[in-house]
Amino acid sequence: MKKRMIGMLLAGAMVLGMAAPVFADEVETVTMLTYVDWYGAGLQALENYINENSVELGFKLEVQQIAGGSQGDELVMARTATDDLPDLLNTYSAKLYFSSYGGEGKLLPLENLECIADYGEDVLTSRSYSEDGVLYGMPFGTAYYYGMYYNKKVLEAAGVEQYPTTWDEFLDACEKIKAIGITPVYFSCGDPWTASCYAMTGFHGDYDERGMTSEEFWNAINTNKIKFADCANTWDGLKKSKELIENGFVQETYLSDTYDMAQTALANGECAFYACAHVVVSEIAAKYPDKAADIGGNVIPLYDEEHNYLDVAFPTILSVTSASKNPELAQKALDFMCSKEGMQIYANAQPGVYLTKGMEIEGTPAFDEQGEKTLVNTWDFKYDIAPYVHYIDYYVGAVELEELAAEFDNLTEKSAVANSDENWAE
Repeated sequence: MKKRMIGMLLAGAMVLGMAAPVFADEVETVTMLTYVDWYGAGLQALENYINENSVELGFKLEVQQIAGGSQGDELVMARTATDDLPDLLNTYSAKLYFSSYGGEGKLLPLENLECIADYGEDVLTSRSYSEDGVLYGMPFGTAYYYGMYYNKKVLEAAGVEQYPTTWDEFLDACEKIKAIGITPVYFSCGDPWTASCYAMTGFHGDYDERGMTSEEFWNAINTNKIKFADCANTWDGLKKSKELIENGFVQETYLSDTYDMAQTALANGECAFYACAHVVVSEIAAKYPDKAADIGGNVIPLYDEEHNYLDVAFPTILSVTSASKNPELAQKALDFMCSKEGMQIYANAQPGVYLTKGMEIEGTPAFDEQGEKTLVNTWDFKYDIAPYVHYIDYYVGAVELEELAAEFDNLTEKSAVANSDENWAE
């Protein structure tokens, strides 16, 4: 009887073995590289969803994080040079990766993606995602609105009745805030990329005044038809940001303070204003949910109500690398992650401005309307000169504006010559 029972169990086990379910630990893992600054609530939620449903989806996801800013950029370049890349790479754009990170041939063309239907053709054909008509990556995450974020309670306590619409009004508001013992403006140069907002806002004036689009303007820069030295609005934006330091409106430790510290200061009312991308609002909401309603956003008021600009940058790019050991599975993972379904999971945890069609966004951070011009900044610069590092050099007096503009032109020309650029005009 015992032998017959054992035999029945063995037979049952054989039947089960023939139709054995696929357990989660048997599902292959797709690896992805991103910057730690981009590993926010949205990507975390998407990663968790994928790994909780890996059997159904057919893959798991492992997100590797690297430092933000120039330190992370250098690591991406080093890993690109040695083919030490994961299956998926999350970076700024195809154009920048190819031209400045040595990424030519390191990203695989994307074909037959179902998620393409979730995006407008004008988005995917931009040089952020395509090169020479070939699609190398998909938009991933939220678009970025760069503006000024502020603590409403601090402005109220200082007697600032409405958000300033000119630079003089902004300086007046800073004086009132400083008078009640609160830091008016927070700088977080410990994360150098955050130092770009004022110059980027001024940049819009340089191409808008010429009646050009951002892409047309960068094409002129990249072919030596316009010099950085001629970009008066860009340098004016940087000059005005330094005025804030000189007037004592910025905290003394601004050179070492970080993006994370800025979120805490803004949420807790330890400062009034912080120029950054709009994701700072959703990140504050995740960390300090009881303070989320205190945060507002608007343009950086460099000029006047009619000529202030709201800087909008496309979402980052997600690509399949040539180093992937299973590119078919990597593309399958990318197809889901960048689809309407994948981006909806992302957006539910991190509201923002998404280019994916048909999404429902709840709790999107409000951005006050002040008659600003909303302009897309493609930042289609062909050569990498890490501008934010040079901006910090200017803040500490290591370089003057005229020298900085000349250095940008010099570095651009050197890069063009080194790359034997046929489009560079002498």
